[in-house]
Amino acid sequence: MANFMILLPKDEVDFSEINDYKNIKLIDAEKTVEEAHNAIKDGADGIIARGSEANELKAKTDYTVVEIFVTFQELGLLMNKAKKILGKQKPRVSIVGIRNMFSDTDKFNELFDVDLKTYFVEQKSDFQKAVKQAVDEGTEIIIGGKSANYYAKYYKRPGMIVDFLSKESIENAISRAEAFVSANNYTKKNSLQLQILLDNTFNGIFKINKNGNIENLNAKAGEILGISAGNNISDYNPEIMNEISEKDFFVSEINKKPYVFWVKKEKGGGAFVSVFEEEILSGIASETRKSSFSVSNDFTFDLLEKKSPGLSGVIKSAKLYSQNKLPILISGQIGSEREFISQAIHNENFNTGSYIEFNCAAFPEKAQFKYLFKNEDNESLLELARNGTLVLQNFEYLSKACQQFLIQILNKSCDFKAIFITESNIVKLVKENIIYKELYYLINTFSIQIPSFADRENDIANWAEFYLKEYCEKYSKTLAFTIDSKNIISKYNWDGGLLQLQNFIERAVVISTGKTLKEKFIKEELLKTYPILENTDKNIEFEDLEAIEIKMLLDENNGNRTKVAEKLGISTTTLWRRLKKFNIKNKFE
Repeated sequence: MANFMILLPKDEVDFSEINDYKNIKLIDAEKTVEEAHNAIKDGADGIIARGSEANELKAKTDYTVVEIFVTFQELGLLMNKAKKILGKQKPRVSIVGIRNMFSDTDKFNELFDVDLKTYFVEQKSDFQKAVKQAVDEGTEIIIGGKSANYYAKYYKRPGMIVDFLSKESIENAISRAEAFVSANNYTKKNSLQLQILLDNTFNGIFKINKNGNIENLNAKAGEILGISAGNNISDYNPEIMNEISEKDFFVSEINKKPYVFWVKKEKGGGAFVSVFEEEILSGIASETRKSSFSVSNDFTFDLLEKKSPGLSGVIKSAKLYSQNKLPILISGQIGSEREFISQAIHNENFNTGSYIEFNCAAFPEKAQFKYLFKNEDNESLLELARNGTLVLQNFEYLSKACQQFLIQILNKSCDFKAIFITESNIVKLVKENIIYKELYYLINTFSIQIPSFADRENDIANWAEFYLKEYCEKYSKTLAFTIDSKNIISKYNWDGGLLQLQNFIERAVVISTGKTLKEKFIKEELLKTYPILENTDKNIEFEDLEAIEIKMLLDENNGNRTKVAEKLGISTTTLWRRLKKFNIKNKFE
């Protein structure tokens, strides 16, 4: 829970209206900064204030300040009341006050049939001038605080006092404070975890801008490459920028020593570059060779039929294709059951031999050829796969030379089962001459397309139960889903497939303190763990968790605003204002 102190000027507040709230202190307005210092010193996470007091705190401190403002609904009621007082259908109404004390009024003229003008001031000494301007411009009624109403009376205009401290406005501010602290804690925690991860990984990571200037790097990049932030990467190798621009993987030299570079380009022209020493790459391959190349016997077609009934057609085909040593092409998103299917194929008919996996995307051209076909130090992976299974992950990254060798081998009588796995559009890659046509025709004869994991709610529920049992045993816990929490998980869009689901369930088991994983807990953890919303055109990342929850509720309730407002405990008018504030589009309208 957020611990925010609410500071309010005692000469302008009727405390009897707000005495149910904790952490409220009535102060002398001129002591706002001093009182804020004391509150933060006593452990407050931030300050809730209004109007000029909030402005002063923002200008003179670096504390987190959440402002109290009059809500859309409250102002709307005042518009209708003003019409009744004046007895006119479309009166001229003026709002006079500190800008940050009022919600958005852009649509008021249209929604409430009034002629509304706003006169915002920066400090209390400006109120008389603002009210006089409103009167000179023909206003018929003034809406504002005590100062605005005092000058309205002076200029002989009716005034209406705005209650800046209604239950809704206070709770709205507290809710925003809670959301801010949750988002801030999440950001800090993940930033720290990311920095620890980056500084302890075996490979170096650095970021360059479009001009090649090194903007940031982890400790390992500085240690193994001898580079520094602020310098240009071309200072260490004049040709390296061309390679970064043109390639995703390559081997190049820094300070006359070879390194393997893995590039993730940015739209603006910069790039994140992961780099490690070439001997480390050899070490990875050597460790792979030393392993037993075994695969869990649990991954059988019987298990897949129970956990993924939505793949019944795929499993039927895979069983048939496992009866011979002809190659198989498996297409499907990362995190789908594609790896489980390849292991089930191996367990069905090829488990007397080794199960070899090789991720083509992780190795540059020379290393691919060396480890697959011609390793002078050890047996090649093709030799190790004899009488067993060779799985080529992301095979579209295979070099043309490796593709040619594979074509020759596959055209002969193979002594292993070759499984090619990808998430790319292979036909498109063939047309672009990235994949040889002959290789495509060799492996596409027996092909499997795995349907989207996110579209199979029953399968998601089954795997969630599977992983829940697995991690309860691992962490010696007894947990169960409620019907509602299981429904939330089943309907969630698991873009990362089984891998994402598995990691989330483990997290839920680890941090859960009860006996059941309830709907509220699952929702909150999904929001904290994956704060990304999908739009029709692009991904929008919200820092505010409230925006994410609103979008999820809209999706769950097919865009029904009334139901969403009920679940949030707010009015539909307040919901409308928040949709506008966060620029959330209702795709059902």
